[in-house]
Amino acid sequence: MCRIIRPPVLAMLAALAALLGGLVLPAAAAPLAGSAGYSGSPAGPPHYDHVFELVEENHGFDQIIGNPAAPTLNRLAHAYGYASQYYGLAHPSGPNYVAMLGGGTFGVASDNPYWLFNVNQPSLMSQLEGAGKSWRGYFQGMPYPGYRGYCYPVRCLGVPDSDTLYIAKHNGLVYFNGIRNNPAEMAKMQPLGQLSTDLNSGNVPNFSYIMPDECTDMHGAPPVCVDSGNPGDVNDNWLVTTADTFIAKTVAQISSSPVWTSGNNAIVITFDEGDSGDNSGCCGSTQGGGHALTVVVTNHGQRHQVDATPYNHYSLLSGLQHVFGLGCLAATCDTADIKPMTPLFAGEPHQPAQPVPASLLDGDQPPPPVTGSDQGTVSPVSAPTPAPGSSGHWQVIPSPNLSGNDNNLAAVSAPTANDAWAVGSYYTDANPNVFRNLAVHWDGTRWTASAPPNIGVQENTLFGVSALPTGQAWATGYYADANYHVRTLIEHYNGSAWTVVPSPNPGAERDMLFAISARADNDVWAVGGSQDTPAGAFHTLVEHWDGHAWSVVPSPNPGRHGNELFGVTLAGAQVWAVGQQQDTGFPGRALIERWDGHAWSVIPVSGTETYDPYAATVLGDRVLVAGDRENDNSPQRSLAITVAGRTAMAAEPPTVGTSENDFYGVTSLGGVTWAAGRSTDSDPNVQNHASLIESFVNGQWTVQPTPNPGGAGGDNGFGGIAAAPNGTVWAVGAYHTANSSNETLIERYVP
Repeated sequence: MCRIIRPPVLAMLAALAALLGGLVLPAAAAPLAGSAGYSGSPAGPPHYDHVFELVEENHGFDQIIGNPAAPTLNRLAHAYGYASQYYGLAHPSGPNYVAMLGGGTFGVASDNPYWLFNVNQPSLMSQLEGAGKSWRGYFQGMPYPGYRGYCYPVRCLGVPDSDTLYIAKHNGLVYFNGIRNNPAEMAKMQPLGQLSTDLNSGNVPNFSYIMPDECTDMHGAPPVCVDSGNPGDVNDNWLVTTADTFIAKTVAQISSSPVWTSGNNAIVITFDEGDSGDNSGCCGSTQGGGHALTVVVTNHGQRHQVDATPYNHYSLLSGLQHVFGLGCLAATCDTADIKPMTPLFAGEPHQPAQPVPASLLDGDQPPPPVTGSDQGTVSPVSAPTPAPGSSGHWQVIPSPNLSGNDNNLAAVSAPTANDAWAVGSYYTDANPNVFRNLAVHWDGTRWTASAPPNIGVQENTLFGVSALPTGQAWATGYYADANYHVRTLIEHYNGSAWTVVPSPNPGAERDMLFAISARADNDVWAVGGSQDTPAGAFHTLVEHWDGHAWSVVPSPNPGRHGNELFGVTLAGAQVWAVGQQQDTGFPGRALIERWDGHAWSVIPVSGTETYDPYAATVLGDRVLVAGDRENDNSPQRSLAITVAGRTAMAAEPPTVGTSENDFYGVTSLGGVTWAAGRSTDSDPNVQNHASLIESFVNGQWTVQPTPNPGGAGGDNGFGGIAAAPNGTVWAVGAYHTANSSNETLIERYVP
């Protein structure tokens, strides 16, 4: 859901200044003339004992320097030193994080899962170890040490697209075979909380690699926090200020520790890339990842420095190699084009080391709450009546969109042949950084789209829907309130209109509901996840409607480091909920829970792989669960788990191609089960997907041919699937052609 960040304009910065009360920034000192301004030893910078590197995301130099929403970064830059001509190497994130540590991108040119790549090259980490030095990674949002998953806590890059707190595309370590294939090396990747422990004990490695989560690195991560936007927008303003506050706390924590005042130490704050529309670069490259900011804070040495030398990530890596006394790697050996970023590390050890003054870290509070309303009104939009389709084939059915920006469908429910609902969200035309609820209805003739009520001004999304034969329906998802907190959203359709029904929010930090299932209009279940504190573990969230009010039903949390539920289905008096649990060590486990009418119990699933169940359906006397799985070092594969009584057995349905296969929805009718999602069969640097549907009959899975209106250069995928009583099966999701926005995708199978 990450939106494009565009270059700022003076009017936007003026608005920001007014919003935050007008931050007065120190004047910059005269720039260093490349290495000519370097006042350290002619042989190079002094030896450094500890360097802490912190990486932020996706903002250009001019979007930070002079921006009142980032007071700490500006004060640190002007008080200590910064590179004024620093450039990322590419778009998107993945290649930049690899380059920072290895001196090359080594074929990584996308954000696809790291296990699709084979970087069998040395890195800064192997260099440090070869020189008898230590390193450790600290990752905000990582559930436990050595976590191998691609993301946490929710399904990521699915249909519809979802972001997370921790994500491996922002972790350059796991791309290198020497790290990811070595358990001892992987164990050096720690949750961020370990940094406090290490600083307090003094057991700090020579190099600390610090990664904020997607809510504190300026990236944005719906549904766990707000999305990014244009500079000056309230949501992007919140992300910048939230990241700035994180930087202030982290720098204060480091510089107030005993480690900081002993020896030579530095904190480097950099960005993986600049604005996504900026392809500028330097240092022998005709293009790159855009103009970005890098700040260096040292405990000794010069102050108020601006280094105007052209630098990129290779230059920073070379600078680190110099201050640690290491050799070169790949591009850092190119001394003609790559100049080591050493001037900002120029030290004067005779000066006493001091903590960073508190006055530099006294950042402003986050922007004020969102006010006003950007919801507008939307008239229903109907798609053309579809042409009759031949039986036994999947056919694209015309479906409406409510804007010219992204439109996504996440789930579908079909209680009768002439009554079906699909739900999701769409980005508005008036403001492409605002998204609203989307509901699409089938009346037996055509699909018509309308916008259910929206509570959040900036963000509203529906993830699940359950319709009843009576003509009523329930939908669930989340919204972001005026204080940017993610909260549960449940809406009810009474046969003529959608209304919001109040629902509990037990988590102080965030609450989300991903799926809903209705037995009757007075017996409805919704499931999701909840978090009490920013660093707290996620736990299962189950809510029930008894015809009068929604209430939380306590449910098990067997995973010590996190639990979430993504799907729910009903079987007689029983309720089945599926999701994932995180325990210590790899892999994560499937979480399958059953309500017997009185209490919840956990159904164990054995296996040596990570199981991510997303949906469940009743198949006779059994429950079939669908999702994806991964082993220690392989692409995601489609997953099916059959639960009979108290026994769960996992199986792997056929895979399409050699890359990713995921199921996001499943349904059953008349002894046939259908699972829907997406697949890839291409170069790992091409992030295009094909629609994926498989059927399960008499114990055998079969891949079904499905249309892909996005074409080979676009993207196609399903988020949900449902069968009507007459045997018609509906699959919904989104597609886009090359260089276009997402449009709703609805396909139908007629028996």
